[in-house]
Amino acid sequence: MQEATTLIQHNKYSQEEKLLTIILFGKEYWKGLTLQYEKLFEMELLSENPIGNSFFLANSKEDVMDVIL
Repeated sequence: MQEATTLIQHNKYSQEEKLLTIILFGKEYWKGLTLQYEKLFEMELLSENPIGNSFFLANSKEDVMDVIL
């Protein structure tokens, strides 16, 4: 996951490639990662907060299907 995050943050995708969205299932399980990225963004160590941009937090299969379709 760190490699994908780094590629997304540094825009290492060609124009033809669709930007990757990483689906994280279980908001409670990923809470620590979410807080970590929010802190890094607040400290201006990230240009954007990946939660909601590159990462999608899902709690149900319906949430996942909304992102996929």
